[in-house]
Amino acid sequence: MLSLCLSCSVILKEMLKICFIDVIFFSTALLSIL
Repeated sequence: MLSLCLSCSVILKEMLKICFIDVIFFSTALLSIL
């Protein structure tokens, strides 16, 4: 049960990291267009 919780939190962290990178990439792309 604990290992499931840990893997879930790791997946969430990875997803957040990817989301954060996407947001930075998108905002820089938007700024370069403007």
